[in-house]
Amino acid sequence: MSRAVVTGMGIISPLGRGREETLISIKSSKKTLKKITSIPKVNKLFSQIGGEVLFTKEEKNSFEDKVEQLAYFALKEALKDRGVTLQGKNCAIIFATCNGKNLSLEKIYREFDSQTDLLDKQKDKCTLSDKLKRSLGIHGSEFNIVTACTASAHAIILAANLIETKTYDLAIVCGVDSFCQSTLGGFNALQALSKNGSAPFSTEVGLTLGEGAGCLIIEQLNKTNKNKIYAQISGSSFSEDAYHMTTPDPTGESLKRTMNEAIKDAGIPKEDINVICAHGTGTLTNDAAESLAIKHCFQKFLTISKKNLKITSTKSMTGHTLGASGIIQAIIMIDCMHENLIPAILNFKNNRTGCDLNYIKNKPLCFSFEHFISNSLAFGGNNTSIVFSKYPQPHIRTSPLAKDLDKIVITGFEGLTPLAGTKEQLSKIMEKQNKIQTPKIIKFKNSMMSEIKHEKNFMKHRRAPQNAQFAIKASKNILLDVNYSPFKTGILWNHWMGNLKAFEETYLETLKYGFEYTPAINFTNTVFNATSGYISNNLNIKGPQTTFWGQYCPFTSILFAKLLLKKDKTDIFLVGSSEKISKYEEKMMQEKTNGNKAITEGAAIILLETEKKAKQRNAKIYAEILDINISDNSFENGLNICLDRSNLKLADIDLNIDTVFGTNKVAKYSFKESINSEDYLGSMGSSSILLNIGLALNYFKKNKDIKHITITAQTLNKLNYCLILKNNT
Repeated sequence: MSRAVVTGMGIISPLGRGREETLISIKSSKKTLKKITSIPKVNKLFSQIGGEVLFTKEEKNSFEDKVEQLAYFALKEALKDRGVTLQGKNCAIIFATCNGKNLSLEKIYREFDSQTDLLDKQKDKCTLSDKLKRSLGIHGSEFNIVTACTASAHAIILAANLIETKTYDLAIVCGVDSFCQSTLGGFNALQALSKNGSAPFSTEVGLTLGEGAGCLIIEQLNKTNKNKIYAQISGSSFSEDAYHMTTPDPTGESLKRTMNEAIKDAGIPKEDINVICAHGTGTLTNDAAESLAIKHCFQKFLTISKKNLKITSTKSMTGHTLGASGIIQAIIMIDCMHENLIPAILNFKNNRTGCDLNYIKNKPLCFSFEHFISNSLAFGGNNTSIVFSKYPQPHIRTSPLAKDLDKIVITGFEGLTPLAGTKEQLSKIMEKQNKIQTPKIIKFKNSMMSEIKHEKNFMKHRRAPQNAQFAIKASKNILLDVNYSPFKTGILWNHWMGNLKAFEETYLETLKYGFEYTPAINFTNTVFNATSGYISNNLNIKGPQTTFWGQYCPFTSILFAKLLLKKDKTDIFLVGSSEKISKYEEKMMQEKTNGNKAITEGAAIILLETEKKAKQRNAKIYAEILDINISDNSFENGLNICLDRSNLKLADIDLNIDTVFGTNKVAKYSFKESINSEDYLGSMGSSSILLNIGLALNYFKKNKDIKHITITAQTLNKLNYCLILKNNT
């Protein structure tokens, strides 16, 4: 397995445009946190300070949303830095964000004169636009990660796994976030903002928000120019607290375990790591918990001398750039590693209570180091650690796959829709093959929501939005008879329109009562990974967890789960999705489908594990995942790639289950039989893919002669997906 290395970097932040300006600012300890000028009515907040990136009028007109402007700059620098054409490369494009293009959505809700643009804005909310990709000449399979403040760190981990397993030749990773009213108002409501500018681990309490973008080009070590390698991605790990939606576990136990696992993954002696770039937001709870986690992780070495381990955080210089923070701090630290420099925590006065480590204060430190850990934390209790190393590092072990021959199997399915509350009811609907005749909105009745509210332990998730309540119920059902280990169970969640209702409710209330009165409870629910956070808190799941975004993003989750299971990162993955219809989505989606489709809401989940682990726990195996392909090539090419890798021909496929939004692009291919599940169940956004898998499992169960089923889809953005399942019943 080839090691993943960084071969190109680009950055834009309050520290400057590009890496050169950024380094100059770091060396001079430049203070960049100032009064925000681009967001109206910011003076009504407790703090008006932020890490702002300003554009000229001409630059603003280049792209519709500031997120696109920021991403463009970082991508352009990284691609130029790499200096080699992408022509002929099998590329993955991984976009990471917390809020995406909320500025554009906010404008629509404020003006109410262009409602028909809502679906267009939402379908591009958390991805790079076609215009931006064309302007840079980039193309490839797209992945969109939206795990709040760990989003870009997770994107780096995904990229490293895709490269190490040779799934792709090259990965372009871009993390970006910009200011918007809903985010500034939300953190103000949480009383989390610093009055004068953040100083992590110091007596000044509170965070300062920032905006910016970072881009990494990641490639296989043995397929790149070894004279142009900035760093190796040596090891990584991510996990969940299962403690609270906004407050980290005060013991720091999960973060300690995450750092230990990342170091183990890298194969580096712990004493060789002497620099940590902490998440370091500046809040009381985060800084104390992270300091404690570091102390426990490095306890043996800290007892000798605390000065051996040096801690910094970049957020006093950039502000907290949310979904972009992981990649921005990684780029800063990689460049500083080559400069033998550790950036300082600015505005530092005295160590805060509970923060008693060796922090780099006010001035950068000249210091030579070979490795560093980059920590990222997020709402929902998410913890992420990545080990970066100078190249070359020959003693770093190459982490092997658990076994190349390990099969990935499906051992469970659960679905919850307004038409069917159980998987058995779903099966009966499909068996009858009664198509939905009249275009309609199919929503949950009050009686079914009342059933959820009367469940045992409902009070633990009473504040969860309805799409999360669907998810919790389905997750409980699928794990009912599974004796799972909290630390070896992971969640890969998926949304498309899922949190639009939470955003809608929050922002409309903000417009009604004022910027400074953004509701704190609703704001927490607007982050996409809120759903998986509620699941982990309710079911005590502490393994790897992230959230993908996109019309049919469960395909990307299944691919990621497959890679992590083969590396023995966890025993079981819940791959799930939940969607809730919003007020304006009803009108928009019906218009976009010309009234030919029914739309619905609900949740669907599958359980994935290796065949070996499934047999060890005597689990029933329903199907094996033979192959999965995601591409921006033609549907036919993607299908043929899947068939070739599975040693199958088209004639071996007994049934194709298609989910094509408003049209049937695959009908012309000569499948023995092809059905579109949305004709029977309605369109349920990203959940439709998992409902299709549940449908396939039912076909396998009912008919032993059906050996292979393909699950296919094409998005509005013309991405093609194909998954091949083999009957194991």
